[in-house]
Amino acid sequence: MKRIILCLFEILFLFDLCQGFGIVSNGIDRDTLSMPFLVLDSLGNPVDLAAGDSAYLVVFYPGGGLAYRDSMAYNDDRIKSYEWEDFDGAKSYVLTEKVSVLDGDAPSNGVYAYVITVDDNTGADLMTSTRGFFQVVNTPLEYSLDSAAFARKAVDSINLVFDSLAKIIDSLEHLSEAVDSSTLAGCIWNTPQSNHTQSGTFGKYLDAEISGISVGGGAYSIEIMVLDTALDQPIPGVGLNVRNLPQTALIAVGQSDNSGSAGFSLNPDTFMVAAFAPGYIFHPYDTIVVTGPGLDTLFGYRFDPGEPTDPGMCRLYGFVYNISGNPESDAAITARLPAGVTRAGAALISPLMVETTSDGNGYFYLDLIPNTELTPDTTRYEITVARPDGIILRERVVVPDQSSWLFTW
Repeated sequence: MKRIILCLFEILFLFDLCQGFGIVSNGIDRDTLSMPFLVLDSLGNPVDLAAGDSAYLVVFYPGGGLAYRDSMAYNDDRIKSYEWEDFDGAKSYVLTEKVSVLDGDAPSNGVYAYVITVDDNTGADLMTSTRGFFQVVNTPLEYSLDSAAFARKAVDSINLVFDSLAKIIDSLEHLSEAVDSSTLAGCIWNTPQSNHTQSGTFGKYLDAEISGISVGGGAYSIEIMVLDTALDQPIPGVGLNVRNLPQTALIAVGQSDNSGSAGFSLNPDTFMVAAFAPGYIFHPYDTIVVTGPGLDTLFGYRFDPGEPTDPGMCRLYGFVYNISGNPESDAAITARLPAGVTRAGAALISPLMVETTSDGNGYFYLDLIPNTELTPDTTRYEITVARPDGIILRERVVVPDQSSWLFTW
């Protein structure tokens, strides 16, 4: 095992050396850095540089001091533009400059930071800033000028890597000879099971379903059954979270098996159990009191949120509960699209935000356009849930292309 660790250390050390062949400042002006930047209007859309626009570049040393700064007009030779034909003809820009200029009068090994700021000079006083960083490593002159010496150094490094890999393979072969399967099995398994009776090849959980294995570190075995109230049948695949009564700690997590059962090992105490399964509604919290081994039953029912007003839309629905597990009515739920997203197919979207409130059962729904129908289709909705005393949740999600979707958090 020591040989394996040493070999891995050798490989990592070699890879660390290879970082020296990144961006370099070798004093002969042959290394150039390309720094992409954008020009945006007041709506956040990319626009073109125009006459009167200016760009400002500031570069900082690894320690934070000012290394270099310069300003230039929109048509400076160092600014290159590239047109995106598939993005309404908008342009992207790159500012190019030699590393030997950017790294300042006192070049330093390490990570430099830079900021490119563009002033559109249209009277709207709009400034677009782009930030980035690059690493400078001063390569010894013998390797930057002598290609033969550089090649010899590279070949030597590769040979060392292959030699280290050979040592690792040799160590693993010796390890496999020293530890056979029976020895390994005897270290991790302890109780014979049916069809696994040979010494050293039996396992404690080989005959149990993974979802049915007890979880938690308590003294008593607690079984939780999950049933459909309408059909009086077990519900498989229900996620179960066991928390302490103040809900400050997650005690155990499990999932019901094909018989609707999940096992937990819990200490004497009072716990709250939350259940979740797609298409089912459960009471927000079920309280169980553990004084010894026992059984508890959770009940759920299938929920139909109805059809959206437009067949092409998706009904996003959910429930809001307070920390005590009671329905939270009059919570404000909004769905907003970020600026710049204005089309769904050939149609314009208006308004960009829709909202609703939760009812007496904490229930709410919003009919939204699936993200696959939006332009661009990578857009995410921002969902906000708020009360008069503050925002409960703000999350960005992708609304699927289906008739309904249960929103959870």
